Amino acid sequence: MILPDARWLHRTWASARFSPFETVPLKALRGDPLPHEQFAWIKHQPAGVAQPVLFAVARRREANEMFWKYSFIACESERGGTPQRVFERHRLKGEKEQLFSEVLTGLDLHHPPCSELIANQIYYAVAALAYNLLTALRLLHLPDERLRCKLKTLIREVMVLPGQFISHARRLKARILIAPQWLDWWRTIYQKLQTAPTG
Repeated sequence: MILPDARWLHRTWASARFSPFETVPLKALRGDPLPHEQFAWIKHQPAGVAQPVLFAVARRREANEMFWKYSFIACESERGGTPQRVFERHRLKGEKEQLFSEVLTGLDLHHPPCSELIANQIYYAVAALAYNLLTALRLLHLPDERLRCKLKTLIREVMVLPGQFISHARRLKARILIAPQWLDWWRTIYQKLQTAPTG
């Protein structure tokens, strides 16, 4: 899958022309419609609205389901292109907004800590570095079934672990409490650390 350029996802809705997005082949976005997926344009005049509104409509049905599920997106009346493109653009915008939400909620960045602009810039730069390190940890070291875990889950279950240090026979040991779903991962990491060359 080819990731979209950020300018395709611009939030300005004043114009109906989205030329950079419209020039991308549909197969680069997601591919052809699924066998049980259809798109169409409809015009509908909701109550209290002076003129009919143009809607892009999608209906989907899983192979084992009896009824169709319908989705509607209101568009400008002079909108061109296909309704499938409208839904693909909407989906891509949603994915980008989820990325921002993941960063903001995962690292608690909703409110800047200081009243000075320079201090806040440094705060967000450090947060961006932390996000990049956590993403690298997730992509390089986590098993496939844990790749979609959220940042808060990763911090809580991998980085912030309850434990205690125990001194016995002139040796210091650390005992930590690990969630069961991460036990195999920690064993693998421990074995890699034991076999890593020193010096």
